[in-house]
Amino acid sequence: MTWSPELEELFGLPVGAFAGDEGAFLALVHPDDRAAVTAAVSGALADRSDYLIEFRFKHADGSL
Repeated sequence: MTWSPELEELFGLPVGAFAGDEGAFLALVHPDDRAAVTAAVSGALADRSDYLIEFRFKHADGSL
């Protein structure tokens, strides 16, 4: 999994704070959206393609 400083900024994380694995990413995704995000990512990996999905996430300040 790759993560950019821009994504850390979007999620409200300090640069370098993201653990860099799927579990850490999914922990940021709203619980009601995790299944759809997991399916989109799994499908993209299987097809070796990009994925495009809108989802809610928990910002570091606690807001959604």
